[in-house]
Amino acid sequence: MWTPWNTKTGFTFTAFIVVIAFISIGPCSTVSAQEPNALSGTWNAEKPNRSLVKLVVTGSDSGVTIQAFGSCHPTPCVWGSVPGIVYAANVQSSEAVAFSTQFHPGFANVIVVGNLRGQFLEVELFTEFTDGTSRRNYHSTVRMVR
Repeated sequence: MWTPWNTKTGFTFTAFIVVIAFISIGPCSTVSAQEPNALSGTWNAEKPNRSLVKLVVTGSDSGVTIQAFGSCHPTPCVWGSVPGIVYAANVQSSEAVAFSTQFHPGFANVIVVGNLRGQFLEVELFTEFTDGTSRRNYHSTVRMVR
């Protein structure tokens, strides 16, 4: 009696077909690209604050790059540029409406989450201080405009 597997070698006929199909068709990806156009641009804090004053969001085929500027005097501090993960409003949508990323500006680890709210970008920051000071970790929200 024929069976789709070979019990002596442990190799199955079904596994052989799956391998051939994978080679023929190529790997499947669970990552879908979102269009970051709505997020792209230069965003400035609507009101002065003591954390984040400016974000520059640049879209690409692989997501977004986010450049952040912190509140320093007399000019903003550059936190650097990092890749971000973009998110759509639902599984059917292709337009990105939110992002997340993480910065390490030297004194802290800062998780940054941005979400479009009409013409505004609401940015949440989760700051964990790593510089050995007695400052407490904190959460803040900054409303940004183009």
